[in-house]
Amino acid sequence: MEKQNKSQSNEFDLYHFLFEISMDSLEPKEVSQLYNFSEELFIKYLPLILSYTSSQDRGKYKFELFKTLIKIGSISMKVLLRIMILHHNKNYCFCKSHDFLQYITYESSQEEKEEVFSKEFECNLVNMIIWNKNNYKEMKVIEEELNYQLEWIDKMYYNKQCEGSTLLVTNKLEEIRNITNEIEIKEQEMVQYKWSLLINPYFGEGELKGIRVMKKYSTTCAPVEFGLIIKLNNKIKIKRVLYKKGDDLRVDLSAELSFHVFNCIWNKFIFKASPHIVNNEVIKPFAETYDVIPFNEGGLIEMVGCSNETPLCLTHTQLSCCIDGRTFELYSSIPCNKCHQILEVSSWDLNDKMKLIASLSGGFVAGFVVGLRDRHLENMKFHLCTHRFVHIDFGYILNKKPYFDANRFAIPTVIRNELQKTKVIIDNEIMNGWDAFISLSTIGYLMLRRNVGFLTRIISLLFSFDENFTDEAITQCLSHSFYLTLSEATAVNTLIGHLQVFSIQKMIKDSQHEILRWCRGLN
Repeated sequence: MEKQNKSQSNEFDLYHFLFEISMDSLEPKEVSQLYNFSEELFIKYLPLILSYTSSQDRGKYKFELFKTLIKIGSISMKVLLRIMILHHNKNYCFCKSHDFLQYITYESSQEEKEEVFSKEFECNLVNMIIWNKNNYKEMKVIEEELNYQLEWIDKMYYNKQCEGSTLLVTNKLEEIRNITNEIEIKEQEMVQYKWSLLINPYFGEGELKGIRVMKKYSTTCAPVEFGLIIKLNNKIKIKRVLYKKGDDLRVDLSAELSFHVFNCIWNKFIFKASPHIVNNEVIKPFAETYDVIPFNEGGLIEMVGCSNETPLCLTHTQLSCCIDGRTFELYSSIPCNKCHQILEVSSWDLNDKMKLIASLSGGFVAGFVVGLRDRHLENMKFHLCTHRFVHIDFGYILNKKPYFDANRFAIPTVIRNELQKTKVIIDNEIMNGWDAFISLSTIGYLMLRRNVGFLTRIISLLFSFDENFTDEAITQCLSHSFYLTLSEATAVNTLIGHLQVFSIQKMIKDSQHEILRWCRGLN
């Protein structure tokens, strides 16, 4: 089934869709329009749609939203699989809610009710979708196969000697022979289990052929790196993902969706009187994002960077195309011409400089707005292949913070220094990269501030799964971030003051994590 309707592709307005949600006026047909426009985008926003639906008062409108979701789930196997996975999270699925049970009662005949409630599926939403599809036996097998994959992933988390273990979901081993130059699959480390669908139920397109343990980390929560073996366009590739437990990844998903909403606002609007134009292109703030699938008190995180990272310096092999702030600082200070050539931002092409500046502006403003804390060098990533910055690890958000925290804009010193000696041309005016970062950050901040009511409602819905993230707590966080008691000009000047501060707290925070890293190396 073709998911991209070209006649609609230029008509769908994501900002309008989100605004309608914020005003509690989303038409059920607009939910269908999002799916018809992009199945991938629909799945990304599915947690928000589920939360929005749950938040409505019982009545005809809410029942129409239920009916629309059931219809889409009966059309799209990928949507149905994602609902199955999300059901593994507390307070995410409305299937056991009183209103949904009432919907089943009101909308179904007695025979249909008995059919739905007699199903073995734990999720009543899945039961209703599959009852619509009328393929119960087939879907029960698929659910068992999916659950086996999730359980195998979780089992590997507790296995200290798991590296190299592989779950193959194809019986055609010749399909994956051409990845042996990337990874070696040993028969004694291999488990085979059927997967009935030609679908990748996790991240991106293609067909899932297997899951392999690539690396087990020794960090605090000991995450495991998996490689999803995907067949796409008759080629086999490895999609790197991280399985993590201990942190509530529903929080990470909600933060990433918040950043995605910010990008939507920045992409929608432009200050006509003073656009930032570089090489005839308008430069806007942009917060780099990645996908998260929470389940079973943990979940999968899409790893940033290339699938097959290669060293950029033959002498210093830790310098790959995706590094954290600590590695950036370390290899910027060593006497190596190759490392300096790669990390010297001032020598980059103008477009590449602006990609970094735009992602720094978007990333740090987005983090500031949602009260992102615990910023240190190891949870700031840099894609040297795409010249973008990205935040990772959202354990402290909405102004929850660890015992000792750095300043809100804990920008790596080496990046600050590099930008200050970098020259860029914006609107035919030469300025240094740091000034361009400040300017773009203030524009991005101002655009979000002018959408504060819209954002408060959206973020409240995204974090509604946790009773600790109350509407009041979210309102206070955004009120503080946007300085709503101050004038617009004073709020922007206050933000600039934060951006310019170099904090001794940041130095201590980075040193603290360096000590923890050294201690982990002793174990």
